[in-house]
Amino acid sequence: MKFYGFRFNKSISKESWSTILADGLKIKPDIFWYTNEYGFFYHEENINQSINELIGLWESELSTNISMLITHKFDNFSERALLLLDSYQRGILLNLSEVVLLAIINNEESFIDEFFDYFSAVDSELLKTMEAYLNNDLSAIKAAESVFIHRNTWLYRYQKFQNISGINLQDLDDASFFRLWLSLQKIT
Repeated sequence: MKFYGFRFNKSISKESWSTILADGLKIKPDIFWYTNEYGFFYHEENINQSINELIGLWESELSTNISMLITHKFDNFSERALLLLDSYQRGILLNLSEVVLLAIINNEESFIDEFFDYFSAVDSELLKTMEAYLNNDLSAIKAAESVFIHRNTWLYRYQKFQNISGINLQDLDDASFFRLWLSLQKIT
């Protein structure tokens, strides 16, 4: 499941946004609003390409700028990422990894610190197992072999990692977020 955070530079009626989403994406998503300027919706399938193609049209129809974020869950970190994205880029759809890079480029220290703490609830054994999965081209068998565990143990750890973090490593956006986190852990 993917969550799509959105932020407008002015208040938009909920009905207008709901209609535009339904017409453009050919779906009627449940929209969760924080204010009349931002909120999120989710979809089971990857609709990133459709959103990228439609975002300019939506801005014209609504007479506003739109910032959109792809995330694995809409939590405080994702909300902060959406606000950060909106302060630097509009009219664009970015994933969490891209927003983290934007924060690094713009030296947004508090956001970067929060990013470094993102997987603090995940124990090191799970992190190593999931890193092995990425390093073995998403092969559970090879990942299990590389960390010397049974495939069922690997599956248990994978499910536990997903439950704790919300990350689905078979999803490119989620995998890139975790890979960026791993890479930055190594170099800092």
